[in-house]
Amino acid sequence: MALDEPPRSAQPALAVTLLAFASFLLLGLPTGLLGTAWPSMQDTFRVPIDRMGLILTASTAGYILAGVSNGQLIFRIGIWRLLAGAALIITLGLVSQALAPTWPAFLLAVFVAGFGLGIIDASMNAFFAARYPARLMNWLHACFGLGATLGPLLLTLLLQTGIRWQIAYAVGGLLQIPLAAGVLLTRSGWAYPGERGAPGATAGKSARVPLTATLRLGIVWLGMLLFFVYTGYETAAGQWTYSILFIGRGFAQAPAGFWAGAFWAAFTSGRIVLGAVVDRFGAVRMIRTGILGSLAGALLFWWNPAPAIGLVGLILLGFSQGPIFPTAMSITPRYAGQRHAANAIGLQTAACSIGIAGLPGIAGLLAGKFGLQVIAPFLIFAGLILLLVYEVLVGLSLRPSLQTRPAVSED
Repeated sequence: MALDEPPRSAQPALAVTLLAFASFLLLGLPTGLLGTAWPSMQDTFRVPIDRMGLILTASTAGYILAGVSNGQLIFRIGIWRLLAGAALIITLGLVSQALAPTWPAFLLAVFVAGFGLGIIDASMNAFFAARYPARLMNWLHACFGLGATLGPLLLTLLLQTGIRWQIAYAVGGLLQIPLAAGVLLTRSGWAYPGERGAPGATAGKSARVPLTATLRLGIVWLGMLLFFVYTGYETAAGQWTYSILFIGRGFAQAPAGFWAGAFWAAFTSGRIVLGAVVDRFGAVRMIRTGILGSLAGALLFWWNPAPAIGLVGLILLGFSQGPIFPTAMSITPRYAGQRHAANAIGLQTAACSIGIAGLPGIAGLLAGKFGLQVIAPFLIFAGLILLLVYEVLVGLSLRPSLQTRPAVSED
């Protein structure tokens, strides 16, 4: 099967597709809430400002555990049970954060929610990569961007009306319950290839592949590296834009905040607009074009001969980055093999968590030593590494000696 060939699957069920989109919108909400809620949380628990790093660490630990175990769980209990259970785990985690009486209890609840969120993330990616075209994968991730955008807006509105941050977290958790119920009601539409009782499983058994077998594939490690670099590249751009504009380039606070938000709006728009044409344009070409476009944007953002040109670069950077992640997830079964896809996508999800925590942190260390203006060339360097890793992955996937399926092509 060619890397660019859309997955062959049944026509997506509308109810299942809408539930998946809703799940990713709800997945984005807590991601967007944290930055806005942190000053209030800090006041609630009487902790220093740098303790936000512990929240990110606890959430990342939950995500990593989810990613590593997700593939095995899909085949052991079935994807619909896993999704419904993960939604309830998120409910437990977010509501517990709202009710936590102490800082350690809050961090434990963050870990629990991170595990549930990681399961939803990895499972939905595996399901869409196996059954749906790249177009729908892009739109699925656009819903995440929408949720991450709505989160801080809604919380700001609540805080301005005197409602405490805990209410927003509790509501976000309780919204997972209808999602779990929806998955239960549509469970026949959630069959994953090879899981117990699904097409591809024999005699009622699953086609589960041991995680150790997947880890022996070099192409899987390369895929993990791809997602580690990409998510760090994306997150560093998003997290540091405001500081670069406000502190480094002298923008007023309101314009700096507007353009930081515009980056994420362009990012989400890229997933919607480019996602609509990815199946015709080709997944391999779309990812390459996205990386090259983002590099062009990062170069303009760094060059910045006039504020308008730097801002055009920022928007191009976000728009071009948008389709890279979901499109790369959608082709995972075609370079790792369908038997290993669930494990590989889970491992890639774990690598994403490390990238999100690692590369923006490195950018921060460099900024502390050399100034904020070093972040733009750091983004260019990360984008070049991403391009290199991607081209190596595509090149290896074109070698039939490295795979059990026919050689792939870029057509």
